[in-house]
Amino acid sequence: MKSVYKYELDVIDEQWIDMPIDAEPLCVQVQKGCPCIWVLVNTNDGFERRRFVTHGTGHRVLDTAGAYIGTYQLDGGELVFHVFEGGLAP
Repeated sequence: MKSVYKYELDVIDEQWIDMPIDAEPLCVQVQKGCPCIWVLVNTNDGFERRRFVTHGTGHRVLDTAGAYIGTYQLDGGELVFHVFEGGLAP
């Protein structure tokens, strides 16, 4: 069965999230002051660790940052962050 899951993102450079295999990132937004990523999942699948990288506007983006997922703003737009998916866990 397919469903949409939400995962909270920490405001850090890199984090790993366990989510169903082949989950499809849909968007990144702020909910109640917390950045979150919503993904489309197949609830019948097993789990895998996925790497997400966050860069602030004007900060260096490494070639290993991965595919762009979305942008979110904090503090009334004073802080702007861009989220990339950097592949599976080694």
